[in-house]
Amino acid sequence: MSEEDTPSKKELRAQRKEAKRLEKEKRNLLTVSENCKGCGTYMSLDQRFCAGCGAKRMYNRLNWRSLTEDFTDRFLNLEAHFPKTFIALLTKPEDVIVGYVNGVRKKYISAFGYFAIALTLAGIYIFIIKNWFLEQFIKMQAEGAKLSTGDVPDAIAEAQLEMTKSFTETLFDYNSLNYFITIPIVIIISRIVFWNYKKFNLVEHAVIHLYSFSQFAILSMILQIATIWSGSLYMVVSIVVMIGMFVYSGYVLKRVFELSWANFILKTGLFFLVLLVLGIILIAIGSAIFVYLAKSGALDGTDFFELIKQQAEMQKSLKEAALQAKDSIRRIDSLKTVKEIVIDSIR
Repeated sequence: MSEEDTPSKKELRAQRKEAKRLEKEKRNLLTVSENCKGCGTYMSLDQRFCAGCGAKRMYNRLNWRSLTEDFTDRFLNLEAHFPKTFIALLTKPEDVIVGYVNGVRKKYISAFGYFAIALTLAGIYIFIIKNWFLEQFIKMQAEGAKLSTGDVPDAIAEAQLEMTKSFTETLFDYNSLNYFITIPIVIIISRIVFWNYKKFNLVEHAVIHLYSFSQFAILSMILQIATIWSGSLYMVVSIVVMIGMFVYSGYVLKRVFELSWANFILKTGLFFLVLLVLGIILIAIGSAIFVYLAKSGALDGTDFFELIKQQAEMQKSLKEAALQAKDSIRRIDSLKTVKEIVIDSIR
């Protein structure tokens, strides 16, 4: 072999590098089968998805990149669909909701997928508050209660603070359950209000409110997380969020049902009326259950119930003390009157 035919060191390194790359690719490749590994349906060699179950044909073994992509695609879907869904639900919610109802399932995140993202963000919000801002949050809640009830004695104020803390912690612990309870109630009210609109059935009403509730929850959580550091700013945002919930829900329903302004006002009024009636019924049922459990002793020993009992006993004691003080003042006034009468008689 001549020197010209002998490969240089640079070429040898390039050949070894290419051989290693090919070996690595070979190790990462999976055996391509003619049948779907999920359901066994036949798949041609150029077919990327199974016609039977829709599974994607895999050519490579798992690595960190593919695992991360699978996670974001299945659970968060943040690569492309989340921003697109979020913006569309703000600008043209009917495109997302009606499209999903009519069978468009790949353009945007699914209703339950979007609800899962809202629950995830709510969990992050609760985690941040419980670990860094719980005391500040409870004080804000207590100050709000004080503004609504006026000045109260220190003993009752302390009991109210403890009760607010216990209630807030319980509410945080069951936050996801609150979402699962709230949505079915809203769906039922929506179906009652739109009873004469046959465009959507009950399940499709569920899709409407899963999207609208999740969108509003995501937006409100982002705003509240961003302002939790400032008590006054957080309170302002909370009020805006409370009003915004009804405004956004009405906006979505108007666009989805293509309501005129007259029908929109009528349906909004009817929605609040049904909500009020249903709320009164639920409060009555809840109060009856609470009274029954309290009388039966089932609530004895629970921290929240003990705080309520302590507050009630304090209020009763303070009321009795106020009555005694009032009687004492009356007696003093009576003695003064008798004294004046005696003095006048002597004169």
